[in-house]
Amino acid sequence: VLASVAREPEGTYGYKITQDVRQAIDLAIDDQTIVDTILQGAGTPMLTRVPSGVNGCNEDLVGKYNYDPERAKELLAEAGYPDGFSMKIEAPTGRYTMDAEISQAIVAMLSQVGITVDLQLLESSAYSNVFSAHSAEDGFMTCFGLGFFDASYGMIGYFGVNTSGESNWNNQEYIDMYYEAEFNMNEEERTQLFQEMQQMVADEGVIYFLDDEDMNFIIIFNEDAPPELAELSVLHTKAELKEDPAVGDTFRIGKKEYKVSAVGWEAPHT
Repeated sequence: VLASVAREPEGTYGYKITQDVRQAIDLAIDDQTIVDTILQGAGTPMLTRVPSGVNGCNEDLVGKYNYDPERAKELLAEAGYPDGFSMKIEAPTGRYTMDAEISQAIVAMLSQVGITVDLQLLESSAYSNVFSAHSAEDGFMTCFGLGFFDASYGMIGYFGVNTSGESNWNNQEYIDMYYEAEFNMNEEERTQLFQEMQQMVADEGVIYFLDDEDMNFIIIFNEDAPPELAELSVLHTKAELKEDPAVGDTFRIGKKEYKVSAVGWEAPHT
């Protein structure tokens, strides 16, 4: 799940990230256009970091996004920024699918509501240092994956050390709900709590979710390669291949011809 994060309470250029400002930023970003043009349809706009199919996902937030630039301008004016403000966003290049292009598109969209962005594109290792140290000054772009197919793995990211230096969001009601869900042995009640928590995050605009990237991956190797080499195989996304491959198909990458040995799905966080 691709997302953009803005820190609170105060940015590098003196503005304050209030709930109105967070929501204005979210309303300024046209998620569907990003999916349709940059990702060539290989994604789904969403308002949660818990993808469809994962236990506890709030399906009402999948396929949904907020885009209303005029309302964004109104919220900025109400927050005391009728002429907008400037901020800094740090983003990776070459780490996630089309990460630099998506970040540049977001910068252009924010400019339409008066928000001027100083975009810092960092190569993967430099970005990792910033992300690991929680040292992004105002905001950053990242990609979330779920190591376990359960909402709890993603929802723990909204309090304590997980938000410190990131969104800095702190909501005691959310924290109480998380622990209630975590120790609840009733599956329906637990799922309901996680879904309500996702709605709370969406309503407050804590993180701006862009899309759940469809990462159709292909394991490829030459016919004469030993099976154990599959672990070292090249991964390509559906968006990059611009076609729907099937097992047995052959195609070229550079000067080499490959045969598709398997097709499946891979989470975007690798």
